[in-house]
Amino acid sequence: MINFDKFPFINGKIQLRIISKNSEQLLNTIWKREIKVTDVIRENLYSMCLMINSENFKEIKKICDETNSEVSVIKMGKLIKFIYNLKVYFTLSIGIGVSIGIIMFLSMFIWRIDIEGDKHVSPYEIRQAIKDLGVHKGMLKFKIDTDKLEEEIVANNKNLLWSKVRVQGSTLQIEVIESFKPPVIEVDSSLGDIVADKDGEIVRVYTQSGTSVVKAGDIVKKGDILIGGYQGKEGNVYEVAPIGDVIAKTFMEFEEIIELEGTKNVNTKNMIDEYYINIFGKKLYIKKYKDEFENYEKISYDGKFIKKNIYYEVDKVSYTLSPDNVKKSLVDHYTKYVKQNLKQSDSIAGVIVKDEIVDNKLKFKISFVIEEKIGVKVSKAQDDQELQKITNESQNVENIQ
Repeated sequence: MINFDKFPFINGKIQLRIISKNSEQLLNTIWKREIKVTDVIRENLYSMCLMINSENFKEIKKICDETNSEVSVIKMGKLIKFIYNLKVYFTLSIGIGVSIGIIMFLSMFIWRIDIEGDKHVSPYEIRQAIKDLGVHKGMLKFKIDTDKLEEEIVANNKNLLWSKVRVQGSTLQIEVIESFKPPVIEVDSSLGDIVADKDGEIVRVYTQSGTSVVKAGDIVKKGDILIGGYQGKEGNVYEVAPIGDVIAKTFMEFEEIIELEGTKNVNTKNMIDEYYINIFGKKLYIKKYKDEFENYEKISYDGKFIKKNIYYEVDKVSYTLSPDNVKKSLVDHYTKYVKQNLKQSDSIAGVIVKDEIVDNKLKFKISFVIEEKIGVKVSKAQDDQELQKITNESQNVENIQ
């Protein structure tokens, strides 16, 4: 049999600390009410510890309230602690369970509608359309037939080609694609010629209207006529609007001279700030740089009133570059640059690299062969102006002679 006096924290006993101005009177009151108290320990003039049975705790609390005393629990039996924790955990579990239940219940409804569409059909129109179909915020998710709703959205709006409906959590996501007429491509029907806007070697010529005056392999200069604005045979020639594309090889060249050996400045991360005020062209220094660095780089900042200079200490460091690495780096750099600046219809047909080393300097030249459209439409009025300009220049030359 377990001795509860020897093992007080296995049974229903509680150890309390009571703070009272008159602790002896408090003890007498407890004893008068026939409350069993054991292990009374006086800590000081006002504080004492004692052991009671758990069923007497409410009575002790009442006595302490009557005598304006403070009571606190120091220790309690494991069984009481377990029951207390069980109550707490039970209450907490009930709260968590109720919260989860509410969340699960609310997740059964649609609380948000997201619509993704093109430019011409606004989300408002789609919202009105699905509202007329009985779909709205706050409705149960299982009442929504996504396949049927997709068909009804397209059927009720002639401007839509396709729709997709899906439920993500409490959000109804609707994506639509509009049906639109293909744009009308306007054809330049003005008379004139198609001329070269740059030098190049002709690769291909596509003519829909007009007469091609060049063929593959021809070398043309800027301004040369590529497609003439006329058709027909000799004696029966008539003017038309020239339409067509001329593909030619053009060249894009870059040159650089790189020193393979030398010295460069390396920032040591040491820096000093200098502040001054400019008054009538004279500098009044608040903090002046005093030549602390042997080698430095200077950066100036112009403020509205106070000017600032920053001096960065640098070290002179010798370097030696590998010609092959420099060449590869330059080729990669310019290839990337050219690709970024090409039109979508253009392409790189070839790359020509020339390099030589002279006096520890790499002379680098790279040429890109580009296949691109070089034809540009010039109206007849512009042709006439150009012809008149050439005629006037010829007459001026004859007059001088």
